[in-house]
Amino acid sequence: MRCSKITTTPIQEHLINRIAELTDLFLQTKKRQGGDRAQNTTTFWATILARRELGESLKAIAIDLDMPYETVRKYAQAARKAISAFEKVP
Repeated sequence: MRCSKITTTPIQEHLINRIAELTDLFLQTKKRQGGDRAQNTTTFWATILARRELGESLKAIAIDLDMPYETVRKYAQAARKAISAFEKVP
């Protein structure tokens, strides 16, 4: 059995890095940072926001993540709100 290296495109690499960056940022905004719930929520927020930044529609993201459209829309709103609140902090 051969083990092949998985290659990523520059866009995929950018997406991976941006999701990690946003996840760290969103975790800082959570009151309770420990546990799976905070980690899962912030990862979803980061994934949705990063993919939106690349121009993907919320509908496409919802289908890909197997989540209801309304949930994805609400997560996108919450993520944008968290980003703007974080940017306002001196």
